Amino acid sequence: MEILNLLYEFWGLTVIGIGVIVFFILERKQAKEWAYNLVIEAEFNAKEYALNTLDEKRNWVYAWYDFLPKYVRLFVPQKVWNKFVDWAINRVLELKGE
Repeated sequence: MEILNLLYEFWGLTVIGIGVIVFFILERKQAKEWAYNLVIEAEFNAKEYALNTLDEKRNWVYAWYDFLPKYVRLFVPQKVWNKFVDWAINRVLELKGE
């Protein structure tokens, strides 16, 4: 019952907290989609970008972190971005059957 009283007294902070959590989840999802799209871009245009190996493609997409919108970088650190890129590369490799 005390928890409900605290939530009632500080309803404004509760709403802000919930909003931040939702924004955090949505931005992570958006960053994951961007990582996937960039991996697809690197895969299709590898010759044009002079990307010959998987590591070169991976590093090319890793470097895009600095170009993400500032508000996304606030919620998605470089380490998490790299994990998204690795996930996207694995997904593309699965689709290619490698």
